[in-house]
Amino acid sequence: MIDMHCHILPGCDDGAAFPEDSLAMARGLAAAGFSRVVATPHLQEGLWGWDDAGERLLPAVEALQKALREEAIPLEVLPGAEVRYTQALLPRLSQGKALPTLGGTDYLLLELSLLHPAPPAFEQDLFLLQARGCRPVLAHPERCLCFLEEPHRLTALALRGVLFQVNLGSLTGCFGEESRRLALWLLRSGVVNFFGTDAHRPGDERIGAVPAALGVMQREVGERETQRLTSENARQALAGGHLEQQEPRQGAAEAAPLLSRPSFFKKMFRKGR
Repeated sequence: MIDMHCHILPGCDDGAAFPEDSLAMARGLAAAGFSRVVATPHLQEGLWGWDDAGERLLPAVEALQKALREEAIPLEVLPGAEVRYTQALLPRLSQGKALPTLGGTDYLLLELSLLHPAPPAFEQDLFLLQARGCRPVLAHPERCLCFLEEPHRLTALALRGVLFQVNLGSLTGCFGEESRRLALWLLRSGVVNFFGTDAHRPGDERIGAVPAALGVMQREVGERETQRLTSENARQALAGGHLEQQEPRQGAAEAAPLLSRPSFFKKMFRKGR
């Protein structure tokens, strides 16, 4: 399997704090069945090295890969980032400043605020990114309040070719019942493209939830589709292949779940990012 979203790089964000934490996370990921992981530290304007991401992150990936070899941990680490969408994103690209993509490909993992409405220009900017040859991938949309309140927005984005990465732990309720229901709806609708742990630290329940999440996937969509979503899609994308978004299955919009706000907020504030 390939983990497309993980905060395994030490000292880069609110994920692994020290190299020892990264190694412990790597052992957990390998034991859970992952052979590759894309390191996706948060990247946000004004935080975590927004201006020097490329120079800072690539050496960190190389150092971690070297440590994994020395410790004989069978896990390959690839560079990436979880980029917070703001309206400063396109001006940055217009100035010729690159952003770290998943494995150095055209696929860009974008994060929205979990608790705030999406900026008004969000959808338009996604399509402008596509026009630039970028392949936007929304990070854990099932955790974002704006989509929990209006799931039909995800259907519209899927129809425009936007890709989705869902957290494995969402399928087991790690982020609350509402996120679990939205993750299942996306899975059943056929528009999930990648999965990731979104793990932040050693012993993270997001890694521990992997076996149960795989069981949910196998029951919902079968073994063959589970293999495609946890391995084959990611392998194709990381090799630079063109991955097409699927058209939402018939009736997907009508089956969209509804949000129970008090339960969502209680779980979200306990979980953090």
